[in-house]
Amino acid sequence: MQIKNINLNSKSLEELRSINDEAFPPTERMDVEEMFTFPIRFELLGFYNDETLLGFALLLINSGTVFLLLLAIDKKLRGNGYGSQALKAIISKYPEKQVVLDFEEVTKTAKNYEQRVSRKQFYLRNGFHETGRFTVLFNERYEVVCSEEKLNENSLNEVLTAIHQHTPEFEEKLH
Repeated sequence: MQIKNINLNSKSLEELRSINDEAFPPTERMDVEEMFTFPIRFELLGFYNDETLLGFALLLINSGTVFLLLLAIDKKLRGNGYGSQALKAIISKYPEKQVVLDFEEVTKTAKNYEQRVSRKQFYLRNGFHETGRFTVLFNERYEVVCSEEKLNENSLNEVLTAIHQHTPEFEEKLH
């Protein structure tokens, strides 16, 4: 698997758009063009097999944190280890920083309860640690996990503030 930066002139932008549209529900989906408008350093990474786009990740970066805002693998390719490879590549690319991400809180009453359990198990299996902290978007809680055992909350809060500036519906503090 190769990793390449994606920009607005990339040949694979339409493939990325298709993966993005399928992977995220409308309330959590971001237009591809919007991915390039954060008021913080960011990288949009594409994961490739030769010229085929396998998936992508949107990272927001400051001095201590890489916040994995979006990670998606092409639906036809899921279950082949590409998501795990992508996570390992991101952690390896930024060994001096904590990699942090959030996902829908696992609640038994959720319509997609099994999917939430599976997603959480995936991240824990790939070396992420529970932090006991949450983010909130549209009154939905998202569990925060970290590649390090101890979460640097100050560094993460700087990133959350930038996300809030970009998307006011995203609360700028940890819960």
